[in-house]
Amino acid sequence: MEKKRTGERATIKDVAADAGVSIGTVSRYINGLNIRKDNRAAVEESIRKLQYRTDHFARSMKTGKSQSIGLIISGYDEFNMGVLSTLARKFQETGYALTTYHHEGQLDLFDKAMEQLLERNFDALAMSGLNCRRGRLEQLLDQGKPVVVFNNEVPGMDIDRVFAKDFEAVRSAVGHLLAMNHRRIGFITGNLQDSTAVNRYNGYRQALKDGGIAENSSLVFEGTWNTRAGYFGAKNLLSQSKAPTALFASNYLIAIGMLRALEEMGRRIPEDVSVISFDDTPFFPIFRPSITAIAQSAEEMGQNVASLLLDRLSGAYSGAARELRLDCRLILRDSVRVLP
Repeated sequence: MEKKRTGERATIKDVAADAGVSIGTVSRYINGLNIRKDNRAAVEESIRKLQYRTDHFARSMKTGKSQSIGLIISGYDEFNMGVLSTLARKFQETGYALTTYHHEGQLDLFDKAMEQLLERNFDALAMSGLNCRRGRLEQLLDQGKPVVVFNNEVPGMDIDRVFAKDFEAVRSAVGHLLAMNHRRIGFITGNLQDSTAVNRYNGYRQALKDGGIAENSSLVFEGTWNTRAGYFGAKNLLSQSKAPTALFASNYLIAIGMLRALEEMGRRIPEDVSVISFDDTPFFPIFRPSITAIAQSAEEMGQNVASLLLDRLSGAYSGAARELRLDCRLILRDSVRVLP
């Protein structure tokens, strides 16, 4: 093809000619639709060689699409940052910009984020679920905007969702404690307004039932998803006359607060009390003793959220709402001991 003059932008027509494909094929690629594998490779090579850049403003004016996706998360903890990183990479690969908001479990922050999403004509939304007012989400759905929730359910909404198998994972982990002859197992919950916290708590209850152990409300501390809950929860549970021999933290922030409390109280792990955390972190394997934990993959969560949204945006899928449930893994380390 004729060489472009310096400073002159390559066009979609130039890419098609260089790749030896039709303009329609290049257009399908740019819009995230499926094309043949050999055509995809040729188009990508031509885009790289010609330094082709999409004119997003012109494209938005023509299509009514902003090429932007909104993400609302509960906060910037390690797990959410892992999901965010994966989503940003996947959407960047397909030509979408990602804008992130957080709600910290507060409805007013969620409402402000939704107002901006609606005002700025975002094409789709991914969000860490919140027991929120449904009207905002229904506005997006009424406009034909795809929505995917992850990590927490939005009650009463028939939308695509991706969850970890929280119930099954906690049931297995508490079952492990029972197999190690622990019978008084303390449990520190997350915010029980969240479906994730409820599912993890119910997994604990089911494991006790499986083991023929009666529930004891004095062994449950209702907390939130932060270190304060772990700190005060551990102090509360271990100050009882018949203290638990094991503690379960519903997320890694709770576990960190719990570890601080145990250190202050002079309780040794696992000699005095065994410990398991939901969520693994790079810190747990190097802590002494290393902490047994349930690992869930933030990358896998992000990949599945992105796939569901991109399927909707490209038109590859337009059917009923889908639910994906992802496996977790119990990593056995040194923080649990067998009782005689």
